[in-house]
Amino acid sequence: MPSDSDGLRTLDVDFVPGTETTSGERPLLLSSGRKLRHLTGIALRNLTTSLHKAQFTRSARSSDDDVLAGAWKSAGKLPVHAEGSTSGGTGRGLIHAKSEVDLTKADVDVDVGIDVRPGGRLRRQSVRGNPLGLESSMTKQKRLEDAASGRMVDVFFSLHVGSGIGSGEDPIYISEVVSKSMNPNFQSFELSRSGPHISRLGKITVKIWAGAQEQFRLIVELNVALSELQFIGKNLNFRHPFPTNSIIFFLSDGIYTTFMDMPFSPPALHMELPIRGHALSASPTTSYDAIMKLNNLEDCVQDAQQTSTKVSNQINATLERETGSITLLREVSQAQEALKTLRGYLASEEKRLGAAVTKRESLQQSLRVRREAMVAGRKAQQTGENYLKEAAVGLARCRRDLAETKKGIEAQRRRIVEDLQTVYPVEPIPNHPLTFTIRSLPLPNTHHEEADADTVSAALGYVAHVAYLLSFYLGTCLRYPLQPLCSSSFVRDPISVIAGARTFPLWVKGSVYFRFEYAIFLLNKDLEQLMSSQGLWVVDIRHTLPNLKYLLLFISSNTSNNSSGSGSGGRGEAGTNQTLVTLHKTTQPAALRD
Repeated sequence: MPSDSDGLRTLDVDFVPGTETTSGERPLLLSSGRKLRHLTGIALRNLTTSLHKAQFTRSARSSDDDVLAGAWKSAGKLPVHAEGSTSGGTGRGLIHAKSEVDLTKADVDVDVGIDVRPGGRLRRQSVRGNPLGLESSMTKQKRLEDAASGRMVDVFFSLHVGSGIGSGEDPIYISEVVSKSMNPNFQSFELSRSGPHISRLGKITVKIWAGAQEQFRLIVELNVALSELQFIGKNLNFRHPFPTNSIIFFLSDGIYTTFMDMPFSPPALHMELPIRGHALSASPTTSYDAIMKLNNLEDCVQDAQQTSTKVSNQINATLERETGSITLLREVSQAQEALKTLRGYLASEEKRLGAAVTKRESLQQSLRVRREAMVAGRKAQQTGENYLKEAAVGLARCRRDLAETKKGIEAQRRRIVEDLQTVYPVEPIPNHPLTFTIRSLPLPNTHHEEADADTVSAALGYVAHVAYLLSFYLGTCLRYPLQPLCSSSFVRDPISVIAGARTFPLWVKGSVYFRFEYAIFLLNKDLEQLMSSQGLWVVDIRHTLPNLKYLLLFISSNTSNNSSGSGSGGRGEAGTNQTLVTLHKTTQPAALRD
């Protein structure tokens, strides 16, 4: 995996061999379905704030194969060595490769206890002072504490969602500070509350900050896609050691990491201690053929670099020489693109123009139709005004005819009512207020059972006949129809909600008395309806003959001034009015008269 010196790493693998979980666990989320809303926590392992140096550093002077015993004793290498030595350094001799370490320098392998002495001879270190070659427990504990205290720092992390590494976006989450820890575990968090614009993302940038005494600096910045994380199980019991500054991601279905610096199947280095009394034999680090191949490869690389530089210079010269042509081609391409854009705009505007022309034609047609309709309406209005002028003359004539007709109807009604008063005279009984006779037959207002039955039946028959005739002359349809048959008259009730027969008798003998009383009530309601049609007010509905007399006098007096001399048996208007006033005073109750 690629890595740089500031801890910035990118994820470019989908599967790492050897990272299978020991329990056969599998993730529940698909790689394409991992979003920030599933991220619940982050942990760090093997935290360090600086890059460690290699165990063996290159020395200022690296030895070649000259120091190795027997390196120039082969028959094939002697001529080459002689050529290089006889050239005196002026000619081009053999260029020797540099070894990884300087074998002439007395470096000590502390783990194995082997000392490399000057002259190329190796021997075991003396173990007299420490027979087992081990450090004391106090020294080892002190060294471990010093190493741990040097690596333990305060650490926190921040989460960012930006366009890439190094973006200046504000963090969406900042963790708490964990003090003095190499393997910090941070508190869980939830990003689903940050809104869909964050919780639905699949990429995030993690920045690790470390320091002491509130002086923090960025040590790791990781831009990772959640779909490319590797599942390691439901817990942190992982069989492989984690690399330096390893970031562990806790998702809703398990634990993931990036496996950027994971050592895969490292070869076991076994070194056997030499048997006491036997010296180690020196072995060469490489062969002459390998050195020649490396030399040839180096020459090839230099030739390739020179060729690359030459081709680059030629390309730059060609570009500078053809700058005018390239500029012209670029301008032609830009002009063609501009022409294409303008043609698109022209087609769009032509389409809009066609739509506007069509709409204008439709509006003009609508205006023509409206103008024609307005002309026709003006003609119809003029015709109607002319008709109204002609009809106004006829209306005035009709009104005059109607007034004359009404006068004639009123005069005829007066004459008919006067004839009815002559045929059925209603006269008051002296010394008996509110008591009248019809054709000399008395009719009490109440208590009809105390009067003569035949007289009451005949009087009610006359009243029913007069009311029946007045309904025709006054143009009023009675609610309760009457059948005048002298002393055997009856009245019908077609509108009330009653059970049984709807015909009620106006005679006493041979009938149920309450039906007879109800028939008188219906007769009085018909008289009340006739009086209401003429605008009269009924004082007491039980006064049958007073109400009938009042109605007859009112109709006969409601005539024009010249009606006093027309008709037979007529009386003067003054006498009629006087009689009406007298009857009104007579029929009023005592309380109203006072």
